[in-house]
Amino acid sequence: MKHQEPYIVQYVGFQTGLDEDTFLQSWKPFATSFKSAGIRQIDIYTVENKDILTYIARNVWPTEAYLKNFPSGVPGAARTQDVNVLQFGGYELRQEETEKPEHMTLIFQREEKPLKEKGVITRLRITEKVPFKQILVLRNASTDEPSTNEQLVFSCSHLKSL
Repeated sequence: MKHQEPYIVQYVGFQTGLDEDTFLQSWKPFATSFKSAGIRQIDIYTVENKDILTYIARNVWPTEAYLKNFPSGVPGAARTQDVNVLQFGGYELRQEETEKPEHMTLIFQREEKPLKEKGVITRLRITEKVPFKQILVLRNASTDEPSTNEQLVFSCSHLKSL
């Protein structure tokens, strides 16, 4: 493990037919347990194209707390009766990037690809167990790039902080 940043951002996807209020109410007990485990912030986003995901959580953890709770870098699989959960795992997060964006496009990539475009934040996975090696974050922007076997693309808008 080569992680050196003070924080880790964890992304968790949710596929569900529940309306926003019902989904948020169903997720509150999980948020409470994460808060007692040391999480710093939980932000829920709605996903524009709901083919793969309906919502995505952007969870910010102090590095030590995250790795204590999820030493492999990825939490175990989860599912409730009405919600299918997709664990993307943890990625490096610099101190100055902890604030939530109102809108963002996330591009999860299976392979690392150097990118020098302005306005794109590149984050690397924290352990070998995290399935996507790199994530690109475009703030206040969206992309026309489609999801493929090599990458997943999600344009998101902030819904609620828990």
